[in-house]
Amino acid sequence: MLSLMSVKVEGDRYLKAQTVTFNEGFNTLSGVNGSGKTLLVHAIRFGLNGKPDDSFYTFAGTVTLQFRLPDGSEVEHSKAAGRITRYWIDEKEVSREEYAEGLEEIGITPIKVSVMVPGTGWEKMGTSSNKELASFIEQTMENGIQLKGQCDVLKKKIRMSQGSTQKGIQKASKTTDELEKELATVKKRRSTVFQRRLNTMAPRVDELYKKLNGNQDMMSASINPANPQEAYSRVELLLDQGHGAREPTCLSGGEKRIANIAIYLSTIRVLGCPFVVFDNFDENFSRESCNSVGAALRDLGQNGNVQIIAICKQDVMKNQSRNTFEMIPPEDN
Repeated sequence: MLSLMSVKVEGDRYLKAQTVTFNEGFNTLSGVNGSGKTLLVHAIRFGLNGKPDDSFYTFAGTVTLQFRLPDGSEVEHSKAAGRITRYWIDEKEVSREEYAEGLEEIGITPIKVSVMVPGTGWEKMGTSSNKELASFIEQTMENGIQLKGQCDVLKKKIRMSQGSTQKGIQKASKTTDELEKELATVKKRRSTVFQRRLNTMAPRVDELYKKLNGNQDMMSASINPANPQEAYSRVELLLDQGHGAREPTCLSGGEKRIANIAIYLSTIRVLGCPFVVFDNFDENFSRESCNSVGAALRDLGQNGNVQIIAICKQDVMKNQSRNTFEMIPPEDN
């Protein structure tokens, strides 16, 4: 299994110079407010992208990510922000394309990065609109992204064929009827592909939801399309804690967060991502939630073939892992 072993940051005016180390399995990271925990997440995501900026955070320094490969060997990927973004693999300067290829060779693709390092707002996924949750799932599917693009193009062509041609765009040669038939075919294929992904994810979400809640079989999580004819348009997430199925918005903050973790971890499993970094992990968790989630993540880290890095605020959550690191405030560096 690929693991992220260390993150070294240099030159950022907030983080200054810091090196954070991780182990395989379940890790926790903590620090006082202002110590740079969230900025470290931004730096990791910056380093995992083979492009100058993914509009997630404008990083201002150099980040070096050290990975351990499944065969036990190690490789370093470094990326420096500036007027011209620079890239290195094992201290050898490379082009942007070579850097991206190097990441893909070890199993890190652009689609995976958005799930592996979701950043702020990830905890709202289970409580977002049904449309946003469906969009998140589709964005993790390469064929889903392509089919959505085809639908968007065909819709634009249909508008053009009906006379609403934008300035500078030639009118489509196909008739509206032909285009609508073509769109219907693509939408059907898109719905089928999305439903297939949902069928794969649903039992995993339910399994993980139970596990994160302390293996309570009375609990369940279901995720289904709101409209089977256009499965990709909206999905419904319902949670049952033994008192009947309810929408996540009816639950407490900690309960909703556990559902979000289940969604992300199920996506991690489906995509085969080697690790995941959760920022602001344990907000609204009770002591009981910290204990049940901690036990689940220790087991997943040991037996689930995934490395989990959780940035925590509570000591009771931080101490759930034997692998913990505390960030140093910038003024103390």
